[in-house]
Amino acid sequence: MMRETILKISDVCTAFRDEGISVKFINFRGDGDYNNIRDRERLDQVVSRVKPKGGTRLGTVLRNKIVEPLVIQKAKGESFERPVFVTIITDGEPSGEDRDELKRTIRNCKRELAELKGPSDVLYGGSAVEFQISLVGNSDAAKSYAKELEDDEEIKHLVYCTKGMIFIL
Repeated sequence: MMRETILKISDVCTAFRDEGISVKFINFRGDGDYNNIRDRERLDQVVSRVKPKGGTRLGTVLRNKIVEPLVIQKAKGESFERPVFVTIITDGEPSGEDRDELKRTIRNCKRELAELKGPSDVLYGGSAVEFQISLVGNSDAAKSYAKELEDDEEIKHLVYCTKGMIFIL
């Protein structure tokens, strides 16, 4: 189900971006060169190599693999050229880290971007990056965590949660 979700989301993203997409995995260290993927066949090869296992350190990995290197550092260096759409695909709730780490990472990212200026001396703003969490599988704990995010007054307007299959027409 994770594979199908990634492929469906990539179909939409690559339709709008000629540069392709970057793919990062929570429990896989060899994903550093999974960037600028433009076609479904290449993405399918990448996804087929990775087998989900281990804990679900959503916030920590989001911060270390995406927010800091691909968003904040690029914005500080004025090389952040476009809005970024981050989709987190998970079958679980956070584990191996503080339960609120994902919330903190998203809030801090939005807050920093709201204060950083781009090359034209214009603030990037919090909407320069958008976050979506897509749940796959049927874990009650994961569904409960998504509901917790949707109901949290501080975070609910910063992240969109989907449960179940994503249909792309």
